[in-house]
Formats: sequence, C-alpha cells, structure tokens
Amino acid sequence: GLAAFSLNERNTVMGNKCLKYFRRMKKLGSTNAPPAYFFIAALKRPTKKAFIAAIDSCTEASMPHLEAMARERYAMFLLTRNELELANSHITSAYWLYYDWGAHGKSFSLEREYPFVKAAKRTKAGSHVSSGTATKHTSVNGSVIESGKVVKRKGTFEYNSTLSRRELVKS
Repeated sequence: GLAAFSLNERNTVMGNKCLKYFRRMKKLGSTNAPPAYFFIAALKRPTKKAFIAAIDSCTEASMPHLEAMARERYAMFLLTRNELELANSHITSAYWLYYDWGAHGKSFSLEREYPFVKAAKRTKAGSHVSSGTATKHTSVNGSVIESGKVVKRKGTFEYNSTLSRRELVKS
C-alpha cells in the first residue's frame, strides 16, 4: 500500500485496494489502521494537511517506524515546494525516529544524504530534536560518532532489559 503510490502509476490499483482496506478497518475500530490509512492517503494525494494527519496519527498510535517514514516522505514533499527549513526539521526528526527504533542503517543513510543531521543534538531519547550537548551515538556495528567523527570500537551489543536499552559490550 505505501509503496503503491510512491513507485509508479501501474501500482495505483493495489494502492487503492490497500487504502480501502485500511479505511474499512479504521471504521471498524482498529487502533492500528488509522496511521496506515492516513499515510497511504497522504502518498496518494500529497498535501501538507494530509501529511500532518498521517504524522499525528502515527505519533498517537506510538508507531515510530511509520512516523519516521511519514516524516521523511513529508520532507521530500516540502523540498519540492522549496520549504527547506521545515523539510530539514522533518528529516532530522525522521533520523532520530529511525535511530531510536533501531534502524541504524537507515539513520546513517540519512546522515550521508543530509549532512546537517550530524549536527542535530538532543537531550534525551524520544525527543526528536533539541539543542542539547550530547555528542556520542553508538551504531549497531560498534562504531561511535564522537564530535562528528566515526571511531571504530570492538565489541558487540547486548540488550539490557532492566534499562530497556542496548549497550556496547567490549570484547
């Protein structure tokens, strides 16, 4: 459904079927349907209002993976309208959402494509952007970004269920 309106015209039949399905599920009270419905609708007919509805629905449903995708697609839409500052804000938010969700490959891909996200700082996980002073972020492969430079560390990650976070265990 999400890809149907993003790839090319011949997928619109499948996209419309998905949109109809999620509209029906939303009306039946499915709590997971509104974010998908609003996001597909925004991809079908991109407007600021449609993307904001999709982003808000994803946030309300606690779906950071879908919210990250919606923010990234909204940023692409804004770039076509030359609204660079707002687009950069949504790209940065998408970066942190991908990162927090664990999609480190995607977040590093955004870093390479949009170098300004390297300078984005925040005070705590869960806040998309802030002016905090945190300068260290660890990737899945053990690399650490310190002051904008990637430093390799040997070790593996271990999930600490008590603290609900992943930690680098040096080997």
